[in-house]
Amino acid sequence: STRRHTAPGPLTDFLVERAADAYAALLADWRPVTEGVIGLVPGPLGKGELDGALRRAILERLPRTSFLPPAAVPHADDADELPEAL
Repeated sequence: STRRHTAPGPLTDFLVERAADAYAALLADWRPVTEGVIGLVPGPLGKGELDGALRRAILERLPRTSFLPPAAVPHADDADELPEAL
């Protein structure tokens, strides 16, 4: 294989965590919020160790990231009570 690999260690771990933070932040800021945003959740990536580590780190953050549209359509009376994204 001609694919280069990253060296395992604290720097790689740090960069994976920062990349996952950035991905979650970008996903939270994505507009417009529609059902299509679910397509931005990473599925299986490449077979490399780094790919898997990045995917795991992103998926760990998504439960705490508001990026899905609300399940209920807000009424005019309570529009301020529902978040723009869940």
